[in-house]
Amino acid sequence: MAFKQLTPENWDEHDSTGSVFVLIDKNGVDRTPMGSEWARMILEPKLSQTVPSDVVEMFEVARGILVYGWFFYPLFTAGIEQLFLVHDSAIAHRCDELSAPKKIRSFAKRIEWLSDQGDWTVQRKTQWTAARSLRNDIAHKKQQSIFDPTMAVRNVNTTIELINELFGDTNITMR
Repeated sequence: MAFKQLTPENWDEHDSTGSVFVLIDKNGVDRTPMGSEWARMILEPKLSQTVPSDVVEMFEVARGILVYGWFFYPLFTAGIEQLFLVHDSAIAHRCDELSAPKKIRSFAKRIEWLSDQGDWTVQRKTQWTAARSLRNDIAHKKQQSIFDPTMAVRNVNTTIELINELFGDTNITMR
């Protein structure tokens, strides 16, 4: 296996599988962030207050899973997969807010309907469609996927950007 075997003795110790991933700072220096820095990158970005509480709760569960990826590497994957479910929930909530026709029930149809209602760019619609495709991939997978910590941070930031914009927060700041 490409991650630590959990035991009663090591469950609360860092899973060194992720130690090979580095960040490059503004000065071009690469380094491996420690646990508190990974946690800060995952926990610092915030959803807007305009996002429904059900979506926020799902997002916080996903984010919590990602933080604990520091201790058990596969949790980075589980957290990212949970984020794709958060995307689906956010789209469903937004369709409800805008009184979408009841026949618009699939993630794909909801994305299409919302795209037709607003001023989404082609890029934005592509991002939502990609989120739907990835959600479908995890729902029908035949083998374990493993995502890395940098993907976790990127997915948290992308999720926040998409959802904040979906619920009207146009003052989106990305780190």
